[in-house]
Amino acid sequence: MSFVKKTQVLIGVALSFALAVLGLVGATTPVMAAPNKPVADLPAVIKARILYYEQTGSIAGRDQAVAELAALSPFVGDRWREFVNAWEAIDISTKAPAIPQSGHAFVVLGSALNSDGTISAKLKRRLKVVLPLLKENPASICIVSGGKTKKGQIESQVGKDWLISQGISESQIITETKSASTVGNALYSMAIIRDQHFTSYTLISDYSHLKRATVLFNAAQLALETNTGKPLGVVAAGNVAYNDKTSSDSQATIAGNVTTLMGLPAVKKASDGSLVVRFADGTLTTLSGGLINMDLISASVAVKNATWSGKAIKPAVTVKADGKILKAATDYTLAYRSNTAIGTGEVTITGKGKYVGTTRATFTIAPKNTKVKSLKVGKKKITVKWSKVSAKQKVTNYLVYYRVNKKEKWKALKVAASKSAVTIKKLKKSAKYQVKIITQKKVSGQIFSSAASATKTSKKVK
Repeated sequence: MSFVKKTQVLIGVALSFALAVLGLVGATTPVMAAPNKPVADLPAVIKARILYYEQTGSIAGRDQAVAELAALSPFVGDRWREFVNAWEAIDISTKAPAIPQSGHAFVVLGSALNSDGTISAKLKRRLKVVLPLLKENPASICIVSGGKTKKGQIESQVGKDWLISQGISESQIITETKSASTVGNALYSMAIIRDQHFTSYTLISDYSHLKRATVLFNAAQLALETNTGKPLGVVAAGNVAYNDKTSSDSQATIAGNVTTLMGLPAVKKASDGSLVVRFADGTLTTLSGGLINMDLISASVAVKNATWSGKAIKPAVTVKADGKILKAATDYTLAYRSNTAIGTGEVTITGKGKYVGTTRATFTIAPKNTKVKSLKVGKKKITVKWSKVSAKQKVTNYLVYYRVNKKEKWKALKVAASKSAVTIKKLKKSAKYQVKIITQKKVSGQIFSSAASATKTSKKVK
């Protein structure tokens, strides 16, 4: 089977997969049960906010939203950070960059045909840009993208025929025949790039078109990578523009196109300063003050440490968001785990009512302490006895601390958990010693210590 025929067979599979991955089959955006309900798809709302802030030039708001996304998924957050940074750094050129010698594709973005089905001036000028590049780089493939028809003619096929008439081999050309817009150009062409295992590509179009096209191709790659959790292994090797001497598309137009490509809700600012998120089914969610103070990801959480009791422990939790202390059961719910044994417990705080999202906090469950039972003095020694703690604690050891007075530093003896007495030797004659004990347990390499027992003072050492 020829390279081109193989490509055409794979396109149908590629497109179906890309559509499914990007959420463009069936319901194209997250659906909410009713207007002004808490956000069911928090990542989608955060991504929509990133686009809104990028569109309006609010870098601080954009970066805050990216950080919130990274808190949910470091991989997704990092890719979105790369995406918006690349958006800001786009440079349009009329000169070709250095072209990789293998695994490379030129992507010519189509344009509508004339009413009689013949090639338009706009499409031809873009093809004239790529023509010398294909002759100079015969190892590169050209993807002509565009599926609109006129008089039974498809724009990408007409573009292919023109290139062949100019001496380009048919085997060097792939047609993308499904797209009807730049969004489709990016979506369907990126599917071909992925499935044909290209490692780089260069976009060809008009100067006024290339900024939007570049962002959309980056967005298509971002969507594929974040939905699969794997890098695509493709880099954009610049772009080459026909200089049509007109300005680029606005940030609003570009952001709107990215929203469509990714199936995200739209965000607009209301008169009171809040952000209104509109989903495809018409339902709304309002983000107060333009901030996501409904989102508990950025909330501060304080959890009290606890002492082992042999039962599940649920320490008090204080949740503070946007300067306000939230109410348990009203604003959030709690779910504990690993909260019985000595070690590190965890609590998950999930938003309720107007609050959404989740955040987690950890707390320490320390061993229960013991009690010094007696101090028996002898000749330059003291025998210390204490109460053994419950065997259920499975402690590792005791630390017996002693000193003559408050001016001295505490010295310590480490005693096995199986013992309940130890003799401290080489003590000062006629001195009275203070003694206290700490219980310890080692869990996964970390030492957890109890509070110290009450300090007991001995009689004078003989």
